[in-house]
Amino acid sequence: MKYAEQLKDPRWQRKRLEVLQAKQFKCESCENETETLHVHHRYYVSHRMPWEYPDFCYQVLCASCHEQEKLNIEENRQRGFCMYDLWEHGLDHFGKEIFDMAAKEMISS
Repeated sequence: MKYAEQLKDPRWQRKRLEVLQAKQFKCESCENETETLHVHHRYYVSHRMPWEYPDFCYQVLCASCHEQEKLNIEENRQRGFCMYDLWEHGLDHFGKEIFDMAAKEMISS
């Protein structure tokens, strides 16, 4: 099943709605409540369906912030750096504590 088809799957639609509700239908970056909202995956794992991730993987972003996030990720990849590089290659066995530690380390660097 192609990714575009996966995003039409009722399981993704249900997960997407749960994430949006949990974040009160507000962009986590700019707090916009009027622009179209996207549910962004902070990382991907090969052969995993979009709805099969832990909750901390998802981030609610408005269309503008989502586009900026994609640009930031691409710029980091071109520089040879990506915060989630190991996870993107399938090593997602880290728990939320490890994720939080990695995020704090990136902010303080």
